Parts: sequence; structure tokens; C-alpha cells
Amino acid sequence: MSIKTVDEYRERVSKLKPRLFIGGKKVEKLPDHPITKEVIEATAKIYELTLDPRYSDIMTAKSHLTGETISRSLHIHQNTQDIEKRLEMARLSS
Repeated sequence: MSIKTVDEYRERVSKLKPRLFIGGKKVEKLPDHPITKEVIEATAKIYELTLDPRYSDIMTAKSHLTGETISRSLHIHQNTQDIEKRLEMARLSS
């Protein structure tokens, strides 16, 4: 299973049919609402950074379960270095 691209993420989100109300109004499409749009764009930035070779050491990790390269967001920490890399990831994506 490969790391998803920004476009794949946005496509997946656009297909969702949320049962969500903000300010008493139903949100029909997440990418169109000003509040959820900002959350989607922030998450898209994580996808973008994860696939950028300049940040692969920070944004990706090797899964201890499958041996595959995965997003550090999904990685289960195995040691203190993993925690330090997760902190670097948080700083970078902020």
C-alpha cells in the first residue's frame, strides 16, 4: 500500500457525504465550507510534505509491521528517535 498523493486525498474527501452541521446548517460538501476547507487544506499540506523527497526522513518511517514506508502520522513509535522525528514533523508541518 503506497502513500496517498494530495490529489488522491482531496478526491477521497470530496466523495464523502458528511452528516455534519455547523452553525445549524448542514454541510453538503466538505471542500466547499470555509471551516472544513481549512482543515482539508492543512491535512493536504501533510500529504504534500510526506511525498517531498527533501523531507522524507522527517515525514516517513518504516513500518515495524509491514516493512513498508509509511507516513510518520501513522507510525507507532518504537524508540525515542521516532518520538523526536514526530516532533520534527509537527514543527515542519506547522
